[in-house]
Amino acid sequence: MSEDSKKTLRESVEQFSNYKINFYDLTGEIFDNLYTSYALTKAIYYRLCIAEMLSKNITKCLYLDSDMLCVDSIYDLYDTDIKNYAAAAVIDPLDTHRAKNLGYDPNLGYFNSGMLLLNLDYWRNNNCAAEIIKFLADNSDKFYDQDGINYILRGKILSISPEYNMFASILCQTALPGKDYFDAYSKTVKNPCVIHYTSNRKPWFIEYDDAANNLWCFVKSKTIYKDMALLSVYNRSFDSKIKTFFYKLKILRNRNKGYLWFKKLRNKIRDRLQKREPREYATLDAKCDFEALRRRFD
Repeated sequence: MSEDSKKTLRESVEQFSNYKINFYDLTGEIFDNLYTSYALTKAIYYRLCIAEMLSKNITKCLYLDSDMLCVDSIYDLYDTDIKNYAAAAVIDPLDTHRAKNLGYDPNLGYFNSGMLLLNLDYWRNNNCAAEIIKFLADNSDKFYDQDGINYILRGKILSISPEYNMFASILCQTALPGKDYFDAYSKTVKNPCVIHYTSNRKPWFIEYDDAANNLWCFVKSKTIYKDMALLSVYNRSFDSKIKTFFYKLKILRNRNKGYLWFKKLRNKIRDRLQKREPREYATLDAKCDFEALRRRFD
């Protein structure tokens, strides 16, 4: 991060009295042998070092990915009791099959690591970072940070409400949670607390125009970053352009009445080929009120 970026970040919160921003240098070779790709850079592994970076006087930490937007208070989230757990997180409703791929009981849950409420004492006492890094180094051809966190901490992650890690794609119904999570998402999709812009379709790319991304741009307009121009996917690699093209096809499918039927058929074939348990999907009757979320920032 450049000095100018650090300065702007400090200025963005100087109106508040109860804050302190620290910057940590995580350059080094510790992550050199772990899996990376265009979308998954070394930065995804930095969260593993939080327990060691912070003072031992700090026993709890809330980690949020940089592609998240808080639209409500996170005090209740931070107050969650995790003294008997390594962390609290939200089950990933789109990647639940990965538990089986990792070789552990799917009933223990497979969690999205974009939001982690960490019990730092547990991490320090059980050498979690080193264990996760070792596991990932031994399996660098197929697993990444989220897989390592789930495998090493299996059975020690507290499952909490999806309102604290609500996928933007689910809010816009371009993705559907598994039927097992239908009730939980029906209750929380109307009023999320933390929105997570997963996948490559980030809200800072001008080409992605949907209600969730427009909300992010609206909130941006209320900050010190209001005059910062959005980026364009067409300045990215050819691989990224191909992914963008297929995403737009996905949007068109979603607007067609046959989309859900197509998705069920596609996943049934995929599950059979990969010998997974069949998955069932259901559309969410409840919908997010994006206008109500906007009014919170007026």
